[in-house]
Amino acid sequence: MAEQNLKRMKRRRTANKNVLTGLLVKAKDGLQKEYNDDLKVELQTLLRTIQEQEATVKALDNDILNLIEEDDELETDLKTSVDFGIDVTTGITKIINFLKKNSIDTLSSSSGSSSGRKATTKLPKLTLQKFNGDSLKWKPFLDSFNIAVGENDELSGVEKMNYLKSLLTEKAEQTISGLALSNENYPIAMKLLEERFGDEQIIISSHMNKLLELPKIMNVRDIIGLRILYDTAESQIRSLQAFGLLVKNYGPLLVPVILSKLPDSLKLIISQKSDSDIWDAENILKVLQKEILAREKLNTIGETVSDFGEFAGLHVGGGESRKSSCTFCDGKHKSHNCRTVSNIEARKQIIRRKGLCFVCLEKGHLSKNCRRNFTCFKCGKKHHTSLCFGKKTERTDTKPAADTGDQGTEKANDDKTERTETAENTTSTVTGIDLETVNLLSNSDQVLLQTAEAVIFSKGVETNCRILFDLGSQLSYITPEARNALNLETTDTKRLSIKVFGGSHSVKELDRVEFTVKAKFGHDNVNVSAFVNEVCKPLSGQNIDLAKSEFPHLQGLSLADGGSGKKKIDILIGADNYWKFFKSGVVQGENGGPVASSSILGFILSGPINNSNNALETNSTMIETFSLKVAVEEEKNLLKEFKRFNDLETIGIVENEKDCVLEEFEKSIEFKNNRYEVRLPFKENRLQLNDNYELSRKRLYSNWNKLKNNESLLKDYNEIFQQQLKDGIIERAGHEKPNEVHYLPHHGVENKSSTTTKLRIVFDASAKTHGSPSLNQSLHTGLSLTPSLFGVLLRFRSHNVALTGDIEKAFHQISIHPDDRDYMRFLWFKDPFKLDKETFENNELIEYRFCRVLMGATPSPFLLSATLQEHMQRNCTDEPELASKFLESIHVDDLTTGAESESSAFEFYDNCKTKLKEGGFNLRKFKSNSKNLESWIVKDFGSNELEKGEQTKVLGVSWNKADDKLCFDFDELLQNQIEPLTKRNVMHFIASIYDPLGLINPVVVTMKCFLKELFKEKLGWDDPLPETLKSRWISILKGLENCKIEIDRLYSLKEFEDPFVNVQLHGFSDASKVAFGASMYLRFVYNSGKIKVVLIAGKSRVKPNKVKSIPRLELLGTLLISRLAQTVREELSSVFTLDDRTHLWTDSSCAYCWIINEDKTFKRFVENRVCKIRKLTESACWHLVPSKSNPADIISKGSSPGELGDLWFRGPKFLALPETSWPQLLPGDKFDEYKEEEEELSR
Repeated sequence: MAEQNLKRMKRRRTANKNVLTGLLVKAKDGLQKEYNDDLKVELQTLLRTIQEQEATVKALDNDILNLIEEDDELETDLKTSVDFGIDVTTGITKIINFLKKNSIDTLSSSSGSSSGRKATTKLPKLTLQKFNGDSLKWKPFLDSFNIAVGENDELSGVEKMNYLKSLLTEKAEQTISGLALSNENYPIAMKLLEERFGDEQIIISSHMNKLLELPKIMNVRDIIGLRILYDTAESQIRSLQAFGLLVKNYGPLLVPVILSKLPDSLKLIISQKSDSDIWDAENILKVLQKEILAREKLNTIGETVSDFGEFAGLHVGGGESRKSSCTFCDGKHKSHNCRTVSNIEARKQIIRRKGLCFVCLEKGHLSKNCRRNFTCFKCGKKHHTSLCFGKKTERTDTKPAADTGDQGTEKANDDKTERTETAENTTSTVTGIDLETVNLLSNSDQVLLQTAEAVIFSKGVETNCRILFDLGSQLSYITPEARNALNLETTDTKRLSIKVFGGSHSVKELDRVEFTVKAKFGHDNVNVSAFVNEVCKPLSGQNIDLAKSEFPHLQGLSLADGGSGKKKIDILIGADNYWKFFKSGVVQGENGGPVASSSILGFILSGPINNSNNALETNSTMIETFSLKVAVEEEKNLLKEFKRFNDLETIGIVENEKDCVLEEFEKSIEFKNNRYEVRLPFKENRLQLNDNYELSRKRLYSNWNKLKNNESLLKDYNEIFQQQLKDGIIERAGHEKPNEVHYLPHHGVENKSSTTTKLRIVFDASAKTHGSPSLNQSLHTGLSLTPSLFGVLLRFRSHNVALTGDIEKAFHQISIHPDDRDYMRFLWFKDPFKLDKETFENNELIEYRFCRVLMGATPSPFLLSATLQEHMQRNCTDEPELASKFLESIHVDDLTTGAESESSAFEFYDNCKTKLKEGGFNLRKFKSNSKNLESWIVKDFGSNELEKGEQTKVLGVSWNKADDKLCFDFDELLQNQIEPLTKRNVMHFIASIYDPLGLINPVVVTMKCFLKELFKEKLGWDDPLPETLKSRWISILKGLENCKIEIDRLYSLKEFEDPFVNVQLHGFSDASKVAFGASMYLRFVYNSGKIKVVLIAGKSRVKPNKVKSIPRLELLGTLLISRLAQTVREELSSVFTLDDRTHLWTDSSCAYCWIINEDKTFKRFVENRVCKIRKLTESACWHLVPSKSNPADIISKGSSPGELGDLWFRGPKFLALPETSWPQLLPGDKFDEYKEEEEELSR
């Protein structure tokens, strides 16, 4: 039946597509005709019909996709639909642009003819600015529209309405979106717009806000900024006067606002020159205007004005003063002749650190605001000669290029060098873009992609970026770096299914942000909505300068992008915003070459560079091509915060992966001066690091604000650094800086409850500036060599005698190679005890650098684990069991293990301490449930070895070592509840519950289900809970009061007289309408016949929104227990000899039949999960269990702590009986209890 429906729908879609194609062809023919009223009506009719047919085809596409079950067929159909949709969208856009263009042309001519005057000169075409809903622009728009359209008697009402709609965008367009084109609706539309945007009070308030939000000028030399401030203030005041508000009525209130935006030195000048005792806004603006005019005059003759209006000296020789002092090394030579600092990037870092302009090397302004007419005498571009890349100093060419002045040839040669460095195919898929580099047997072809340089801005902040245009992507993207540069706020979050060319597929939660792209040449700015994600690797082979010099048809065009070499992409513009940028107009060459498309940013090039002059000729036969394709489908109503609850597949078990970083580590590690020395694992082809000096200095300033008022904290902070300096963990950095230096910000974190470290200084290796990666981003994370927390805790419960400890300052015991230490510099006060508490700048700073592995760096856990592994392998060749047990018990720097007797535990501790000491490590802070063992260790190693106190924590889990129990104190947990009750505080409380083994998971399930209901309400993070939800949450919390659960740490005592004869794994799964879960038990059978069953782990998931039926939820539960059972077996295999067969139980006949019927094929959802279950388990492992005897029933429905009993902690009673007494149920015995399952099976 389903196949017949699918075929029928495909036939209908094909018929509709044929009709739609015919309409597009007819419209295309119409676009070639001369524009007139008849053609306009015809095209408008075609446009409406095409849009209706498009909607019909899209609806059929969705219905067909829902019926297709095969993945290959689904992908093929989806690709065909997307390609056809792009063709239709392109056709619609062409019709709309054609109508808009000709409407404006007609409008221009009609407005000219209706004036009643004979034109004596040819005036330029009138172009009306569009109105986006900004109240401040309503009056100017209304006046210009009325002159051209509204008061034109030759136009009918419907024509005026059509013009009006074509000129409205955003909020203005939405205001009249429901009105059809008619004569009657035109006055209604104008009235609606006037009522919403013409309200005088709103306009007045908007002007006042503009005055209150004037930009603050930080430096008196920022003449452009001062001019913008003055012009903005004057403009707003004049606009307010038009409404009858005179400046004298509000001037006294405006005076402090204006003064607060000016530099202190300029305030003094205004005070000296003001001739009135009582200041008013008009008087201050007059003085400010004169001061700005004077500075602008002086600026035009090449002089710089000091902070107090005096001359700072004439600048000659490209922005350097007559004293000829080098900017980079303070030597007595020109900056561009400096040999001390010859690296261009190092020079740029010095300029950034000193806050100088890249054009004139002066302070007080940015290079884009520099008014000097200096150009580089090497390449003629606007930058200082000392920063020119015209002659590369770091070349890999065997034959240096002759300096002929041909810039294009030099850049082409540089590109050749870059290309020859890559010799193999690499493929990387990032953010839905398939970026593929392949070898082609060609040395003369390169293909330009559509890129443009642009300025983007939002809320007064702007930045430069590079845009890539791609019609193959349905949506637009912006990188996190560009988003952070503008401080863009998240407008909403979407769950996107990203499918790239070639079939790769991923699902991500992405933030959506909004920003504006600044247009050039008088075009309107473009508002863009984009998702935040990485876009692609830097593009190479985009030699635009070469293309412009080689092809005559590109000469004289204002190109949107330029340069050569690698280009970092900040924004990808997809089909949703593509046509907002492009205008009608394409320039093509007679002999081929790139096509230049007209846009609001200039001409954008695309296509091959068929270079007949062989400028790209090279010995390498490899060039790079980039294939990009993005298709995105939105899945609504899924929130990012709930992703971890709705995950169908993952239970936190990470699969092992191969990593070549370990191989490089093993080659470079050395043992020097009684400790190991390692290298930082830098990524290949990484971008150069900025020095981060200014950012670190700003963070230190924030620290200074906190420390200057807390002498005790300042003392502790400084003592840590002094002790680290004494211990060789840090050292003073030298004055000579290598080519690449990186500074790390830091701050203190207090933990008064810690028994070892009250204050910890945290270094931020993720800190970065715009356009440069952070240190963490430049380093490999490395292979995860640390045993899982889950496995360490499972094994910890298996030993009769428990034993824990930690390695003292483990990371700081490993040395970093001297060549890598300058990447870990930081700033501190030279004399903290004479701290200037008034002015931060008066405090002298000194530079330190780390000599040891840094806590907080991405690869640090890998470096520690790999070093410990290397050390044990080198020094335990004769004791492999010791090395194996130590490495599976050490989680980062915490040792969590045990033994079966006190003597063997002492021997293990003694051996570990001795072996670690040989590598420069100190094992300390010992804890045990054995008093005898503690006394032996204190006797042999001293009292400092023992951590005092009966109540302690093991990897975050509370442990009473006297009673040898794991503790969950809910009264202590209730202290984490924060008032008032909001969504944020509820999530904070739930996140504070720490239960990695899932021993109290039924309690957590109740809270997670409540949280899911809370998210459905769509409340703000800090909105109070509705009364119904508030009462439910309070009821949940009351169920926690006066509750404390204590669970035996030890599974079962291993006795010499009565040993285990069999150890079995038993797992149970279940599902309810709100969640599904699994619980795992160990069943010990002693030689005497005694049987003990104990809970070892639990897992749960809240019901996914898309899974509706209980049988399918039950199937998810069985998959969950299958994975959990495999993980538990792997983790416990070193401490128990487990029975070969794992017993898995479910009370779902339907799920049971799906699993054991291996000769049947089911629907895709069921089949995919059943296949995974069969890979993990055998059919003989599965049993049916009555619901009342299923402990997983408790976890699937949730429970309060007081309701957890023996069924949860000890499993069903039948497990304590011989196997012959276990339930022997068949599916037929259960069908009468599962009506819904019968229906599912019948389907």
